[in-house]
Amino acid sequence: MAFGVGALLGNIIGGRLGDTRPFTTTFTTAGVTVLASAGILLFSRHPIPLVALFTLLGLVGLSANPILVSLAVRYGGAAPTLATAMPTSIFNLGTAIGTGISGIALESSLGAIGPTVVGTIGAVLILAPLGLLAFLESPRHQVALEQR
Repeated sequence: MAFGVGALLGNIIGGRLGDTRPFTTTFTTAGVTVLASAGILLFSRHPIPLVALFTLLGLVGLSANPILVSLAVRYGGAAPTLATAMPTSIFNLGTAIGTGISGIALESSLGAIGPTVVGTIGAVLILAPLGLLAFLESPRHQVALEQR
C-alpha cells in the first residue's frame, strides 16, 4: 500500500515538475531510484528502513513515466498516437524482461536479494539513455547544430 500511495503522489509531483524541468526531474528520479534500490538491497533485513525505502521507490520509481511519455510525443512528430503508445509498450516490455531476469536471479546463488540486485542494475542502466537525451536537448548542443 505504501508503494502505491508513493507511486500516486510521485506521478502527480513528477508530472508537475516535468512540465517545467523534464530532464532535471527524470535524472533526479532515476538517481533517487538507484539510491532507494541500493538501500533496499542493504537494509532488506530491517523492516522499518525497508518500508521507508520501498515507499520512496514508489514515489520516484514511476514518477518519470508521464514525463517520458510527454517527451515521446514531442519527438513523435506526425505520429503522436504511435508516440504515446510506444513508451507504455516499452515500460511493459521492460517489466516483463526485468521480471524474467529477476526470477533467474532469485533462483541463483543470490537468492532472495537477486531481484533487488537486478532492479538496482536496471536503475543504473537508465542513466545512460537519459544522459544522451539530455545532451542532445541541451542548449549548447542545439547551438552547435545551428552553427553547422
